[in-house]
This record gives sequence, structure tokens and C-alpha cells, in this order.
Amino acid sequence: MPETLKRLLGRSPWRAIGAWLLTCYLVSVVVIAGFATLSALDSASERGEQSYWESATMAPLWGVFAGAITALASALPVWGFVSLFRIMKWPRPLSEIVAGVLLGVILLQMLAGALAFGAAEGPRPFPPWLYLVFLIAGAAAGLTYWRLAGRPGLPVDAAQDALTAHIVD
Repeated sequence: MPETLKRLLGRSPWRAIGAWLLTCYLVSVVVIAGFATLSALDSASERGEQSYWESATMAPLWGVFAGAITALASALPVWGFVSLFRIMKWPRPLSEIVAGVLLGVILLQMLAGALAFGAAEGPRPFPPWLYLVFLIAGAAAGLTYWRLAGRPGLPVDAAQDALTAHIVD
């Protein structure tokens, strides 16, 4: 594989893709279970509370569908952010955490657009705490991806390092 493609795709693109898909699934399960649990605790009726607890226990199954949607919606932005951060030589896991935070906000805005589709009054703004939840989930997703991908570091370019060492000396 040419060196430029190795920098853009990483050393093992299949491991990176698998880690990304698993991260999409895990974040979806945590967000679904979290919101279902909060809803169960806030429910006014016993029947509603039982329904929300059932939703929390179904989160692993629903996470498959939500993870697939998340993976489809984030495929191009993830690739763009990763390529940009690698070109800029940002340190890892900082680049993954920042990409996760940015994707959290993007996906929340996509959700707002989907919920407001066809509404006569237009979209209502989400409460600030929901942005905080998606920012934290995005940062956790970036860190999770970095761990699942094998904690990679900066790409090593021996020729560039040798050239820099000789010019500086």
C-alpha cells in the first residue's frame, strides 16, 4: 500500500472499521438505555415505568439498529475528520475525542431535523443538557474507538524523522 494511503487509512483498515462499528453499537446501547432509565425514573404511572424499564432491557437489541444508523450517518464525517486530523498530525487520542464530540453535535442536529420533518411550527431547540449528553457521549465514543483500535499513536515516518534530525543538528 502506498505511504499516502497508509497515512489516511492507518496500518490496519479492517481493525479500524471493526472498532468504529463496535463503537457505534456501544454508544447507541448506552444512550438508549440511559434515556429509557431516566424516563422510567421520571414516569408518573406504574404502567409507564414498566414500559420504560422494558425499553432499557431491550437496548442491546435496539442498539443494533441505532448503531447501524449511526454508522451510516457518520461514515463520511468520520473519514473526513480522521483524514484532516492525520494531515494536521494531531496527537491521538485527542483527535478521536474531538472527532467524537463533533460527531455528537452533528448527529444531534440530524436528529433534530428528523424529528421536525413535516412539523408545521418548525424545529424547537433542544435543552442545553441534551447537548451536554451528546458531547459527553461523543467524547466517550472517541476514547472507546481509540481503545478498541489498539491505542494507535502518530504514524511513524522514519525518513521524515531522519531528515528533521539532520537538519536540526
